[in-house]
This record gives sequence, structure tokens and C-alpha cells, in this order.
Amino acid sequence: MPRARLLKPGFFKNEDLARLPFATRLCYAGLWTLADREGRLEDRPDRIKVELFPYDRTISTRDVRRMLAKLTSVAFLTRYGDGNGHHFLAIPTFLQHQTPHHREPLSRIPAPPTGSLGPSLRPAQGQPTSGRAVTGDPVPVQPPYPPSAKGGRRGGRNNIPGAGGKCPHLDRPCQTTSECINRTIAENRQQQKGRA
Repeated sequence: MPRARLLKPGFFKNEDLARLPFATRLCYAGLWTLADREGRLEDRPDRIKVELFPYDRTISTRDVRRMLAKLTSVAFLTRYGDGNGHHFLAIPTFLQHQTPHHREPLSRIPAPPTGSLGPSLRPAQGQPTSGRAVTGDPVPVQPPYPPSAKGGRRGGRNNIPGAGGKCPHLDRPCQTTSECINRTIAENRQQQKGRA
């Protein structure tokens, strides 16, 4: 299901991306809307063609396959499989540029093999760089809402520490508030599964 995503001005100034044909650049931007909250999607050129180019009779499924191959060759995409005949795509820099909605479902697609993520998308001049996607380290997701003054979510549905709260993860303290929030949410889900 397509989702609303952000497109930063640096996208248009990226020199590596600018060398690609126009339709390939449009396809790449469209893939961001098809990707789940981790930047992963199924490698299904027929479906991608229907979702991204429904009215373009001049673009075929074969053209979409070529676009995906070109984006992979210049490390804007990672292609991989799960060993059961399923094929997937991952956008290595997705979490550097996107803040998925907190209600978006967790990814059902397996992560790419460790070390398979290509070099990070070089930002335009003057834009900050980040090499986190190169190593495959998780990039913390920013909280989709500011913490309340009492140290939890607005409305107090879950008792998640805010910016001024202490991290409850004594085994390995969190580095950022968003990391703490994400870990706490994951732990709550694990506990709920255990009760069911």
C-alpha cells in the first residue's frame, strides 16, 4: 500500500542520481512510497509498474526491471532473497531521510543480509553526511510526537520516559530518547505477545 513520504530538496541536487534517466529517478522516488517503515518492499516489477506508472503506456515491466537493475548497480537499492524464492528490495538510506508514522505496521519483510547495504546516498553540497546505513547499524527513528512534561506520551497511554526521564534500560542505556522509546515499545509488544 503506498504511503506518504518526504522528499527533501537534496534529492534533486544529488549528482549521482542526476546521472540517471528521468524515468529511473521518478521510479526511485516512487519506491519510497511503496516501501514499508524500514525501507523494504517486495521485488515485483509487474506490481511496481502498476503502482508507479499506471497511465504510462510507454513504460513496460521490462523498463521497470531495467530501472531497478540500474538503481541497484549504483547502490541506491539493495536486492536480495530469503532462500524460499521470495525477492526483496531495500533502500539503504531510507531511515536517514524518512520518519515513518508511529502507527505504521512493523516490517514483515526480512532485513537484507548484513553487509549487503551499499554506500550511503551522497547528499548535496552542504548537506550533512551519515555513514550509518553503510555499516547496517540501525538508525534511530525520531519520535513522531514530542514527549509530555510528565515524561510519557501525550495522553499517558504508555509510560515511556521523555527527554528528561531516566532510561529504564540498565543493561545497555539508550543514547537517545527515540531509541529509548523504540526499545520500550518493542518490549511492551513482546510482553503482550507473551500474555496472549
